[in-house]
Amino acid sequence: MSEIPKKIYNTLKNPPIVRIISPLQRFIHKEASGSHILLFCVLIGLIWINLPFGDTYTSLWNTYIGFSIGSFNFHQSLLHWINDGLMAVFFFIIGLELKRELIVGGLTDLKEASLSIIAALGGMIFPAIIYLIFNPPQSSGVNGWGIPMSTDIAISLGILALFTYNIPKKLKLLLTSIAIIDDIGAILVIAIFYSSQIQWIFLLVSALILGILYLLNKIGVRRSIIYIIPGILLWFFIFQSGVHSTLTGILLATTIPATKRIDVSEFHEISTKTLGYISEIELSEGDSIVYSRYKASIQALEDGFSNILTPLEIIEHKLINWVVFFIVPLFGLANSGIDFSSLGGGGFSTNVFFGVFLGLLIGKPLGMLTFSFLYSKTKIFEFPVNVNWMQLAGIGFLAGIGFTMSNFIAGLAFVDTDNLLDTAKFGILLASVIAGIIGYIILWYSIKMREKKIAEESAS
Repeated sequence: MSEIPKKIYNTLKNPPIVRIISPLQRFIHKEASGSHILLFCVLIGLIWINLPFGDTYTSLWNTYIGFSIGSFNFHQSLLHWINDGLMAVFFFIIGLELKRELIVGGLTDLKEASLSIIAALGGMIFPAIIYLIFNPPQSSGVNGWGIPMSTDIAISLGILALFTYNIPKKLKLLLTSIAIIDDIGAILVIAIFYSSQIQWIFLLVSALILGILYLLNKIGVRRSIIYIIPGILLWFFIFQSGVHSTLTGILLATTIPATKRIDVSEFHEISTKTLGYISEIELSEGDSIVYSRYKASIQALEDGFSNILTPLEIIEHKLINWVVFFIVPLFGLANSGIDFSSLGGGGFSTNVFFGVFLGLLIGKPLGMLTFSFLYSKTKIFEFPVNVNWMQLAGIGFLAGIGFTMSNFIAGLAFVDTDNLLDTAKFGILLASVIAGIIGYIILWYSIKMREKKIAEESAS
């Protein structure tokens, strides 16, 4: 019998590719880095469209891509593939986050979640009212009333992350919950008010696919791919039905299992036994035998990990970086193009601009604070630990950063009126910048006041 080689695989501990991408990996793991990339892409889009060759910006996103099967044709512009296709994945992540928050997060206890719900409602209703004051029914810009209702989670949390450990955890959870509820409200608005004429046969097929996905959940199917393939079909039929296709993301998220196969005590027992077995392996037995034993132990641990984690957590972990670092920045690049030369002409609508600008900058914080104040008069109200009214005001202004979702709704509201779309985008951009600055200053001041109070109490 031939002798077993001592080394069955070569080991390459520090390959060149690791040295190349490790700075990028460190950047990606920073909490606010996703918002930095988004802002960079927005800036590129703004500069690109206003350069002498700015027409290439528009022509790129209007390039049609698709496929044909026999007499069936399915071609959409690159902009539509991003807004209707990739953004469905963004909403899928939002749906997974909402489901997780309802099960184990900040929305588990209705009493604790009630402030987020009430504040979010105020932050949606007031901006819409302000917009409709400037753009009443029958006016050319009335369709844009949903634009100032939403909050950009990535940028608002990115600003909050600048405070690192000085910000109370409950404040971050409050902003996250409000932003998620805002997005759910925006999705309902899109589904009800920004969908085209309903094609009921496609909607019926969509309902059938959704039923199959729920059945897969109930019988305990956990493999991600078995949900993703019907999910793609669900997107296609919802798209064909006339209901906005991004709703697919939320519907699909509700079908993803959020249960684990083993509990913590069982996982603890498996991992303890496996690690004990690893500790007994003698390295002197030879590389081949040692490697085989390690491989068996690693597979046992992998089985334990896959059974203690829910499919919801596994899918969210796999997709979150793609959404934060690719889909949302690409959306920002494709939708941020504001041709400033067109704003100087007769196409600029002051009513649309002020409706969007004041809706986000004033309506968001005013609505959240007003509804929260009225709610504080009830016996149910309870402020989260270490959160005060000044911090809630700061959160209200950060919620006025509506870039991603607001631009998304603007594209639906003014799909055939480029001048109104550019006006709305300008209002979103300006309001988001000013709201972010004001929110940062208020939170910075509130934290300094809190630190001063703690120092005085310690001294006394």
